[in-house]
Amino acid sequence: MSSDLLLNLSSNAVSAINSPLLDDVPTLDDLLLPEDDELGVDYLAKPQTSELPHDLDPTLLFPEPVELVEGFNEPASSQSSPGDTLNDPQTSPDHINITPDPMTNTLSTAPAPRRKRRKDELDYLRVKAKELEEQLQQLKKREDAADGEQEAVWRKVARRQLEGKKRAERENEKLRGMVEGQLSIVQNLEKVLRKRSALEESGAWANEMKRARVEYETENVVFNRLLRQLDEQYTETDAAFQQNVFAGKKVDGQHVQVKPDGVYGMFMEFLASKILPFELHTTATQFWRCMAQPHLKLRDGHYSLIDGSEDTLSAKMAFTVQHKQHQVLKDAWFAIKRYVEEDRCVFVWACETKVKGTLSSAQSMRHRDTGWTLVERYSSGDDSLESCITQTCVQVRTELPEVMPRSQEELMLLTDIVSSSFLENLEGIHQSVEDALIEETMRST
Repeated sequence: MSSDLLLNLSSNAVSAINSPLLDDVPTLDDLLLPEDDELGVDYLAKPQTSELPHDLDPTLLFPEPVELVEGFNEPASSQSSPGDTLNDPQTSPDHINITPDPMTNTLSTAPAPRRKRRKDELDYLRVKAKELEEQLQQLKKREDAADGEQEAVWRKVARRQLEGKKRAERENEKLRGMVEGQLSIVQNLEKVLRKRSALEESGAWANEMKRARVEYETENVVFNRLLRQLDEQYTETDAAFQQNVFAGKKVDGQHVQVKPDGVYGMFMEFLASKILPFELHTTATQFWRCMAQPHLKLRDGHYSLIDGSEDTLSAKMAFTVQHKQHQVLKDAWFAIKRYVEEDRCVFVWACETKVKGTLSSAQSMRHRDTGWTLVERYSSGDDSLESCITQTCVQVRTELPEVMPRSQEELMLLTDIVSSSFLENLEGIHQSVEDALIEETMRST
């Protein structure tokens, strides 16, 4: 009875395995079939058939006993029959728990070695290609960065070279103007000396000496005299710039013209123009701040503020002119007043300078300077860039010493004294204004 039941169960189990519900389970022949690319020639030569052998032993598929669900583990009642047990929903083929053969499980789940190896190789190549592409992008970025750094370095070098060239050109232009001015001064000094010699020979020099007396004055008297003349001098602003031909050109640069001033001295007129990329009132305000400083270092001297108000300033300047082993001391009294107009700012100033030399009494002389500094808008080609132009016109009258130089060395020193009057009083101030404007702009940005 038990053997019949086991055989019946095995047959029914085989029918359940071959049922449509388990179509996905491969047969033993399917599992034992070799890969397509591994089939031998002998095997391919044999005729293939899909029919299974008729004498298939069910024990080959299930070498171990079949384990049923819990319903089969309970003892069957005497009233139940094998057919009833199999018809029970709990004991249907869907609820049969079959312990598969370990060897069969390994064959059905393990992927084909060659196919897996090929997949691994493709995965490796994809990863490697991605890594190489990332390395290529990094190298390109590094190369671009290096090119950019190199280009930036060359740009800085080119900018420095260009700035150096422009600076050298400005210095050469300035030196050329100074040389031309000094040459004109020397030529006019020669005229004055020849005129002086003629007067001495005629006996008229004694009368001129009496008229050329210089009386001692206190500093307060000098400052008051300078301040009183500024209002009248302001009314002459337009005439002073209109008479100078180079002022109307509105370009950067300097110009000097010299001519004799009677018997006692020389008349010199200096014009300096500078274009700045700053707003009109900003530049004018910075110019006034610069003049209102308690102390200001100039090229060959020092500027010290004495007194000041909202629109007027009084200052004293001291200079030292060196020529070989000799030196000349220059003391200057300076007064300036500011006039703010709608479309421009005017600074009117006056200065008196006393010179004392160590070479001889020929260096004892006086300068009387009157000047106008005009700050107004400048029309450039680029409308988006707001600019202004600063123009300074200075008229210098030099009272030559009573004792004229007798040697070439004295004459050269006298020339340096006369020609340096304007440069030392103005060039350092203009440069200080420009430096302050640039520094303020860099702080604000």
